[in-house]
Amino acid sequence: MRGLFDFLVLEEELVVSPMARIARRPRKRAEDLAVVTVSAEDVERMFDCCEDWQELLCLAVLAYSGARRRAVAQLRWRDVDLAKATVRFNEKGGKVAVKPLPNELLAILRAAVQNGEVETSEDAYVVPNRRKASVRRSERTRR
Repeated sequence: MRGLFDFLVLEEELVVSPMARIARRPRKRAEDLAVVTVSAEDVERMFDCCEDWQELLCLAVLAYSGARRRAVAQLRWRDVDLAKATVRFNEKGGKVAVKPLPNELLAILRAAVQNGEVETSEDAYVVPNRRKASVRRSERTRR
């Protein structure tokens, strides 16, 4: 609401924002936030449960790169350079991050390419879509 009323003041639709006298809620301290952590043993158990390339690629890219879900969901094979062992993520705020590929992730990606079960054209997603028929937009969501 504050942003809307500030905009209306800038546009000279309002003289004074009605939110001016309302105090902002205090921000929680970092140590008071509930953070979900995953142990190395948890990640190993998740890798043991992978049944196909889609699951393995999804978990491997998330676990080894530390990228956000949206960046991984939008990752295409044209963003992966197996020769230079780098990957380019489109991160939050339109930032582009080029990161080195860890040896373990590099080995998994090379195995996926050699296996032939995963589409690896430049426009194909690194994490294949399980339900292709349900995608109606040109870009995928992070879900």
